[in-house]
Parts: sequence; C-alpha cells; structure tokens
Amino acid sequence: MTLKLNGSSSGYTAIDAPASAGSNTLTLPTSNGSANQYLKNSGTAGTLEFATLASSKILQIKTLVSTARETNPGSWTTVFSQALTPTSSTSKIIVIVSAYLEIGSTSGMEIALYDGTIRKGYREERNMDDSGPVRRTFTAVWVAEGSYTADTAYTFSCQAQRNTGESNCKLGDTDSDWASSMVVLEVDVS
Repeated sequence: MTLKLNGSSSGYTAIDAPASAGSNTLTLPTSNGSANQYLKNSGTAGTLEFATLASSKILQIKTLVSTARETNPGSWTTVFSQALTPTSSTSKIIVIVSAYLEIGSTSGMEIALYDGTIRKGYREERNMDDSGPVRRTFTAVWVAEGSYTADTAYTFSCQAQRNTGESNCKLGDTDSDWASSMVVLEVDVS
C-alpha cells in the first residue's frame, strides 16, 4: 500500500512499504527538531527522535620534514620529533609518520612513538630474507590517547632500536628525496 501526500499546487510525495513488510511501526517525534538535526531511532527501536551530529574539528597541526637518519640505532634512539602544546585536556592527539626504512638481511628493528612518558604504537619490522636488504617507506598512524594537560608542551618522537646483535638497520635518510615527515594533530572530539 502506498500513502500519497498531494502537493498544494501539483505533484505528490509517496511513502511506500517494502514488498515483504512484516509488521513495522514508526513513531514520529512530537516536535520538528532544530535546524541541521537528523532523524534517528531512539533507545526504543521504531521510536524516532531528532539528534545533532557529533562534530570533530582539528584544533592545530604541527608538521616536520626531516633528513635525520639513524643507522643501527641502539636502545630506543630518537630519529625525529615534533612538539605540540594541547589546548584542551580532552583532545585526542594523532601522529602520522612516514620515513625511509632499510633492514639488512635477516635483521630486525623496533619502531615506536614516544610522548616523553611511555612508548605507544610499538611495531617490529623484520627482513626474513638473506638475499639482501629491504628498502621501503615506513608509514604509521598512532592515536596517542594519553592524559595530556592543556597548555603543557609534549614532544612526540619517532624512536627506533635494532634487535640485539643485528645490523644494517636504518630509519630515515639524509637525502631530501627520501625526507621523513611527521604530522601531529590535536583533534577536538566533543
């Protein structure tokens, strides 16, 4: 069955049930809602209500381009870093890193984000092949969900260390064509 609502001067708007409708009841809200709201199910299925979309916005962006390189980094060596001072203690910090990576035959290296307190997003990169080094771009995105105090500077570092006894590990490159990049974003998720 189709419900047709005629326009005041011409045309109509139709509401149609699906071919195999079953039994459905939709209860409309008691008001029109506000501008830019959307219609959604409430806590009770079939009871509709107006809601406002959650909004996120980028509060600040800090960028870094670096030609730093660490060869066979020892115990958690900072390769490059970027400072950020959050404007809110409820913000999320997102860190995006891209860097040249080279790992020698059957070697391995660990890479992590360090925020001055703890290491996050720990990753291990290995070359299981004994025919030569692996060369590629290392890319990672970390959501740093620590407790960051507003108006306090934090330094987010990309750190690396080679596995014990292994060699020919490099992160970063001195060639500007292979420059590393780091982007740190403060995002309001309210």
